[in-house]
Amino acid sequence: AVAEIYLTQGNAHRALATVQAAAAAYPSDQTPVELLAIEGVALKSLGQFDAAVARLTAAAERGTPSDELLYQLGHARLLAGDPANARLALNEALKLNPRHPASVQLRDEIDEASQQMATLQR
Repeated sequence: AVAEIYLTQGNAHRALATVQAAAAAYPSDQTPVELLAIEGVALKSLGQFDAAVARLTAAAERGTPSDELLYQLGHARLLAGDPANARLALNEALKLNPRHPASVQLRDEIDEASQQMATLQR
């Protein structure tokens, strides 16, 4: 909860330090989904996109991911240069909640960019 507050305040470094300290109390294969997700979002905020994808993927693979977690994963994948897998994560988020605003917006941005690329390649 404290790490989430740091994130909302724009202090990703402190959020990351806080969540990593909390995660250290668990064996690496038993880190709670919530901690993995917060760590992933903090890493994404710090521009560490590949590490963010790894943490968010681990969180999504444990249990049933939320629409927000899948959105965060999709966004991280896009920032890491993987628009195809970003779209897959967003599609999963939208299956859970077809009106998830951030997922709808990001999916539309990916579609628009894909259309622009297709036009340029003609």
